[in-house]
Amino acid sequence: QFFQSYVEKVMPYLSTYPYIKVWHAGCSTGQEVLSHTILLHENNILEKAIIYATDFKETSIQQAENGIFPLSELEDSQNRYIQSGGKQKLTNYYHTLYNHGKIIDPIKQYITYTYHNLAQDGIFGEMNVIFCRNVLIYFDKKLQNKVFSLLLDSLRLGGYLCLGKSETISFSDIKDKLQPVDKSNKIYKKIRR
Repeated sequence: QFFQSYVEKVMPYLSTYPYIKVWHAGCSTGQEVLSHTILLHENNILEKAIIYATDFKETSIQQAENGIFPLSELEDSQNRYIQSGGKQKLTNYYHTLYNHGKIIDPIKQYITYTYHNLAQDGIFGEMNVIFCRNVLIYFDKKLQNKVFSLLLDSLRLGGYLCLGKSETISFSDIKDKLQPVDKSNKIYKKIRR
């Protein structure tokens, strides 16, 4: 549901920019950043995208860079891919190798993976879109507010912040600086206040 809403409500705006910068904060092993990259490709936006994927675990970053996942996991993703607005077969985006799928380079080449610790490090850049989904649920309220401020400062005016289903800005210090685009799917737009 999240990606379906994102494709319908955010991508039309992204397509109007000459280039876009995207940050996947807390990317873990990369499934979400790859899913997003595939959808950008299918909506003719990928070639003007600069995508950063960060995590504080070096092992997660390495696994994400490799882009190798169990075949059963990729096969299970096919239905979700179609429901989220996918236009092809997911098998078009990976090569099968010993019960694993390796994501093809034309998709991976747009992603830069690097270390970043949301709890300790500073602003990452001026982004059009920031994904920080299912990361903040592990932080207490004080740390959440610190990270929310970091994310807001890293987001350009009119940019989009995407959070996980169980995360909310309702009790944060930044709630008045974001406007809901899709409240149920936790997509917000930075506004001037």
